[in-house]
Amino acid sequence: MLSHRKQQRKRQRRALAAGGIVLGIGAVLVAASWTDRVLGNSDFGSSKFGIESSTDGGSTWSSHPIGGPNSLVFTSTATGLVPGSVVYAPLQLRVEVGSEPASVALQGASFSGTGVGNLSTALRYRVVRNALTCDAGAFASSPAFVVGAGGAVALNVPAPSSFPLVAGAVPTDAGPAVPLCFEISLPATDANWSDAALPNKTLVANWPFVGTM
Repeated sequence: MLSHRKQQRKRQRRALAAGGIVLGIGAVLVAASWTDRVLGNSDFGSSKFGIESSTDGGSTWSSHPIGGPNSLVFTSTATGLVPGSVVYAPLQLRVEVGSEPASVALQGASFSGTGVGNLSTALRYRVVRNALTCDAGAFASSPAFVVGAGGAVALNVPAPSSFPLVAGAVPTDAGPAVPLCFEISLPATDANWSDAALPNKTLVANWPFVGTM
């Protein structure tokens, strides 16, 4: 009888979680405030500074302020997550044509949707850079972690340090692209399987990338 009850509870937990969890991810880029002054006689000037992103392998580049994030494109669906799901999304960053080089830091995510407070707490993420492909292999061996070097962390945890974006070789060139790979996971814990607040929730997570000169 005890064994039957355990199996019944396990089936109930799986049926609960299988209802589907919807996740939308945004990536936001913003340039921090800066000044560049040239002193001498009456000549003053400022250099160009800006960063942009691509989510389609570098075919399309554009800047995205806080109010208009660039949506990440996952390699497998992120609209039906259950405990144990892991999805990946590539992103490339670079400085704009004629821009000065930048130091970029990934901030913790902000959230909206019905999953704020439960799904946003349960999900975990890691990010690596210079990944040739965005899949599980990008996190093997000794990758260059942007966040999550010690293990996946909550979505609102920022990167511990920044990384560089190099300027273009000539003023008419954009800087070389730096590829990133996001890994989003919902751990297959008993707590997640049995949490009635997780299924059928939506979540939009927006990560700001803050660039400084």
